[in-house]
Amino acid sequence: MACVVTGLWLIPRRPIERPRTVVPTHPKPASSASEFETALKSAETGDRRALRAVDPYHLESAFLNRNRPGGARSVLLTEIEARGDAASKAFISDVLHDATEEMGQRLVALLLVARRRDDEGCALIRSIWGEDRSWPATQRYHLIHALGENGRPAGMPVVQDAAGPRTVVDIRGHAVQALGAWASDASVREHLRKVATTDGVPLIRVNALTALAKSSEKEVDEFLSAQAVGNGEVARAAQELLRRRQK
Repeated sequence: MACVVTGLWLIPRRPIERPRTVVPTHPKPASSASEFETALKSAETGDRRALRAVDPYHLESAFLNRNRPGGARSVLLTEIEARGDAASKAFISDVLHDATEEMGQRLVALLLVARRRDDEGCALIRSIWGEDRSWPATQRYHLIHALGENGRPAGMPVVQDAAGPRTVVDIRGHAVQALGAWASDASVREHLRKVATTDGVPLIRVNALTALAKSSEKEVDEFLSAQAVGNGEVARAAQELLRRRQK
């Protein structure tokens, strides 16, 4: 590994992370692109059924044309994900890792992966959280939300760690909220009770109560009742959550 000389110290230089080049993952078909354009125009007017007959190659190639409106590209990405085959999943993964792609499209891809609610999607999101530094710090909380949306057991320790007191406030707040996906787990409820009573940020304590209320356990009602005393922000949130649970 190359090093940078600084005074008497040799500091290892981190290798430059080059943007991934995204290309279609399906082979080019014999059908013409004009057929696809007709289907795309129908989709843009609200009839997306026409896209279902379009081959994956043209869907992927059209998505990679960044001159297209963002909404049309998101429709294409959703249709690519709907195919569900290994090559289509690989394309979605490439979009997620592409540092040159618009963040809006990467977020669409992230939501699509999260909503698979499978172990494969969970592993992909975890790897991005742990290893992919092309995601700006201001956008990384979306990855924690996605793990909560995915809801697989392997995502729980990552979110629980992000909800710890040493994590920056914006990510911690979102992580606490995302823990609601595992509120049926006793260790998660214990963590949320601790956050709800000790965190220095009232909004994060409210998030902890909201996540905790996703459990139907009787102990949650007792805890919310204890927190509902008073007229502060946290107490009012507890009162509202109790009211909803009693309907």
